[in-house]
Amino acid sequence: MNNQKVGSLGARTSFFKSTVSLITSRKEALVLWLWCSVVACLISGRGFPPIQPSLLSIAATFFIALAVYVYNDVVDLDSDKHNAFKKDRPLSSGEVSIGDAMKLMYLSSIVGLTISFLNNFMSFIFNSLYFILFYLYSNPKIHLKKRFLVKESIISSGLILVGLSVNYAILGSFSLMVFFGFLLFAVFAFLAMPTGFDSTDVVADKLQGVKSIASVLPWRGRMQLAMTGMIAIMTITPFTYVYFGYNIMLPVSIVLTGVVFLWLMYPLMMSVNSVVDTVDLSVLLRTRKIVIIFIFVICGCVILGSFNLSTFYL
Repeated sequence: MNNQKVGSLGARTSFFKSTVSLITSRKEALVLWLWCSVVACLISGRGFPPIQPSLLSIAATFFIALAVYVYNDVVDLDSDKHNAFKKDRPLSSGEVSIGDAMKLMYLSSIVGLTISFLNNFMSFIFNSLYFILFYLYSNPKIHLKKRFLVKESIISSGLILVGLSVNYAILGSFSLMVFFGFLLFAVFAFLAMPTGFDSTDVVADKLQGVKSIASVLPWRGRMQLAMTGMIAIMTITPFTYVYFGYNIMLPVSIVLTGVVFLWLMYPLMMSVNSVVDTVDLSVLLRTRKIVIIFIFVICGCVILGSFNLSTFYL
């Protein structure tokens, strides 16, 4: 009897440790999706969202995102072993078993979708679409990410789906403000993704037969694409913000943010040898860091622009 109890406790402890390892290994992606959920809460609430639906939305986003990323790691296990940036992840290093990873995937998806359903039916619909889309993205029989431009399109679409799921949870109806804010975010993410995220996956993607933008464009081209993304939202925002309910702080902060981004990226782009198409690891990591930081900054601009400034003057 005692031995059975010890064995059961040991199994639970092992699963707990596996869960912590898997979450920790994907903390960058999970934080980004959580941040998207927080941003949607703040936009929907014009800076002051209701507590309960906001917390439920953030929790649902976390568990659903965890499920799809763990599943992705299971499917990409073999290719990750050949990826210098991913070979030390818990699954590819053998620290965590596939069985524990799949248990966590099932558990997280059930918990996340259940929380979403309790929050709001339309929120549940958009979160379900997010889960299905990313499941098909990774599923080895369908593997949407192998199709050119689909990989980047799905991730960008996921941003909008998260925004809308939170939008409906808090407001109960469609918001042009939330949609436009996340559309700006998605445009920049789509064009900056080859530089900020996928450049570390080029070798692994080729092994899997994935034809991503990063695997097609040379390094300088990827950096130019990221800069184009920033220029696009710098151009769009000043002419459109007022039609979607944003205040003057949105175009002002976006333009200032864009100027700083271009100022940081341009010398890095010029340092790339366009003939050999090679880049130092330090440059790769620095461009990745800049893109990730400015994703957060752009979201901050959108939050700032969503405030109802009239309330501050009363």
